[in-house]
Amino acid sequence: MWRDWWSQEGTATSYSIVDCAPAKALTFRTAEENMGRRLPFDRTRRALQIIERHQSGARVFATLERMAEDLEDAARDVQVTMLDMEPCACAAVYPEAWTGQTRFALEASQ
Repeated sequence: MWRDWWSQEGTATSYSIVDCAPAKALTFRTAEENMGRRLPFDRTRRALQIIERHQSGARVFATLERMAEDLEDAARDVQVTMLDMEPCACAAVYPEAWTGQTRFALEASQ
C-alpha cells in the first residue's frame, strides 16, 4: 500500500493497494479540496480504519473487492483494476509474488 498526495492550487490524497498474486490494484481517494467542482472532503481516518480492520482479520477474507465495497461510503473514486505492469519495487523483496505480465526491473545508474 502507498499514498499519493498532490498539492498545487488544491490538494488530494489517494491510496493504492496492490495484490501481486492476481495482479490487481485497489485505488481510492480519501481527501480532496479545490481540485474541481466537488465539495471538499477528508475521510482519510475512516478509510484507513476500514483498511486496518481488513488487514488485522483473517487474510483469506481481506480481498480487494471486500475492501472496495466497505470503502464505498468512506472514500471516493474507489476502483479495483487488473494490472498489466508491476507498479512498485516489491519485486526486490518478493519476486515470486508477481504473476502479472511485465515485471519491475531495476536499472543500473550511469
